[in-house]
Amino acid sequence: VWRNLALALLAAMAALPWASRPLNGSDTLTIVGGLAAIAALYVAIDQLLGEISPKSLRMSGRAL
Repeated sequence: VWRNLALALLAAMAALPWASRPLNGSDTLTIVGGLAAIAALYVAIDQLLGEISPKSLRMSGRAL
């Protein structure tokens, strides 16, 4: 229960309004870089699961 309350408190603090400021070039670069990293991670996991999962099924004798 205490852990859930602490997590709820952290989430509430994160939801509080922050001081606004205009986006600059480094913010845009960070957002684009983060999106590219997420996309690359998605593709890597999809590729890994596409290659590993069928091989493990064949090795265990179960059909895909």
